[in-house]
Amino acid sequence: MSLYPKLIMDALATVTYAGTKKNLVESGMVADQPAIDSANNKVTVVLEFPRDTDPFMKSTVKAAEAAIKYHCGQDVEVSIV
Repeated sequence: MSLYPKLIMDALATVTYAGTKKNLVESGMVADQPAIDSANNKVTVVLEFPRDTDPFMKSTVKAAEAAIKYHCGQDVEVSIV
């Protein structure tokens, strides 16, 4: 499957951030367009959390990774920073 920014953003829009009850895109947590390395099947997404000690950080990152893999394929290497 081809990787492109809208596909990644659509995947992130399916993840609800527990702190606001909105999805990651609506919450403004996606810092920039996802970086895509199609040659190596890699995606890098920068998420901005309200606090460095956010209690929902780990679960949100795992959910975002799972959503991207679900929408783009299990062989995609996902990096969320």
